[in-house]
Amino acid sequence: MLLNTSIDTINSDDVQGAYKATMHLIEHGHRDIVALLGPENWASSAHRGQGYTNALVAAGLTPHLFHAEDTTSETGHALLKEALNTIPNLTAIFAVNDAVALGALHALQLLQRRVPEDVALIGFDDTYFSALSTPPLTTVKVFTHEMGKLAARRLLTVLEEEEETYPTVQTQLATELILRRSCGCTFRGY
Repeated sequence: MLLNTSIDTINSDDVQGAYKATMHLIEHGHRDIVALLGPENWASSAHRGQGYTNALVAAGLTPHLFHAEDTTSETGHALLKEALNTIPNLTAIFAVNDAVALGALHALQLLQRRVPEDVALIGFDDTYFSALSTPPLTTVKVFTHEMGKLAARRLLTVLEEEEETYPTVQTQLATELILRRSCGCTFRGY
């Protein structure tokens, strides 16, 4: 889903990334999957929440979305508690980003719920710390370096054009699900 705008944009395919992550949890047999999201009016949160919802609806399951005013590890901690109060038997979590996922992971550990044995967990963005957590965090990789290169190329193209008007270009990059142990997958080294 691209933004409705008349300016150039380069975005990751957040809807598809969240869909793949949630479908992965469903394929692991999870039925009570919650989404820990940021503000509803943030594009990334809205798109990732939509991908999560699309996957659950396609599987005939009920979406459980929990929103917060930001997307920090503290948010993940607070949203996890809210989710557990509403869905005490939840078995899997899709988090809007790795910070929220790592906050939820910490909260689960404090509650003595094991990841992935009791609750599977997937984040989004593939930040540096996702591979270093215990257990290592399954996450959706956003190709930020490639997005930057595309933006720079587009800027150079616009600067080189002699005309003052040029067609708007909206680019959407695919994401990749990075499998690690927090979702229940087991790999050497993880």
